[in-house]
Amino acid sequence: MSGQQRPPNRQGPKAGVPRGAYKEHLKQPFLDAFRKTGFIYQACDAVGVNRHTVLQWRRTDQAFADEFRESEGRTTEVLERSALQRAVVGDQKPVYHNGKVVGHVLEKSDLLTIFLLKARDRKKYGDRLVHDVQIRFASGLLAEVMKALRGIPTACPHCKTRLDVKEQVGQHLLELSKSFDPEDATV
Repeated sequence: MSGQQRPPNRQGPKAGVPRGAYKEHLKQPFLDAFRKTGFIYQACDAVGVNRHTVLQWRRTDQAFADEFRESEGRTTEVLERSALQRAVVGDQKPVYHNGKVVGHVLEKSDLLTIFLLKARDRKKYGDRLVHDVQIRFASGLLAEVMKALRGIPTACPHCKTRLDVKEQVGQHLLELSKSFDPEDATV
């Protein structure tokens, strides 16, 4: 940009007005469109705002963020209701013969049933691999702690007073390991 000046930072319509503030009136139309479509991008296109504007609204406007979460929750419920319908009741699928529909068959979705069960009771129907990884992680962590405990002296090197730190920590870890629940562990 030789010889040209850089454009000033974008501002709102008046000095001191934050960038994007002129779009405040689009919050409610966005939320209405989001409730109908269930997709942020589609709702943004419908009202003419950028996705980043919506993210900014969610960060800075608690009322908007709450209403957005409520709308998102309702969309999720609609999806869950549809999935439950397809899993339990099923869909009518056409049966073709020589390119013509000759009947219909009721087809249920086992895969949706699996996902719905996992969502409802992760402990009972969840993936065992995740639990196995969490248990291995916790076991490895416990082994490292026990290794570090072995390095703690049993007596003070200066006054020779007996230190119970190792025994107390070891006993506490043993009690914790008995009540370890892989669901509570995060890797």
